[in-house]
Amino acid sequence: MPCNVCLDNDPRFGTIMRMNADASHQETFVKGIRMSVGFDWDPRTHKLWFTNNGRDWMGDNRPPDTLNFAPTIGMDFGFPYYDGKDISDPSYGKFHPTYDFSPPALNLPAHVAPLGMTFYTGHLFPAEYLNQIFIAEHGSWNRSTKIGYQVISLTSSSA
Repeated sequence: MPCNVCLDNDPRFGTIMRMNADASHQETFVKGIRMSVGFDWDPRTHKLWFTNNGRDWMGDNRPPDTLNFAPTIGMDFGFPYYDGKDISDPSYGKFHPTYDFSPPALNLPAHVAPLGMTFYTGHLFPAEYLNQIFIAEHGSWNRSTKIGYQVISLTSSSA
């Protein structure tokens, strides 16, 4: 990522791409992403879920980090124009005044830094955890009161 928030001429900027193992047949799966580190496919539906880190320097509580659901190719989640479900970016929102992006499945607290995400498919935890989403939150570095530093779990239906 070349910046905290910016426009970039590289069509790969702010995307999740898919390609063959030899890097052939590259295509953009979704766009409008700031910084996704964790993603996984729902073991029941085989649809993509991923986390996204919101931009910095909008204060302690804005913008949210997010959990996103991308069941189809070509979805746009709004970065750098919008953050979270409908927060216009103070620098770039004016270039796209209408919110017509795919909203996140869930706004997470700002700056929790979700750096890992997976569906639990094991058998070591109690049965109610099967197929739940586990998100590892790295935690904040630029917030006056620290937040994150935990692993949370939730069901895809609660997101």
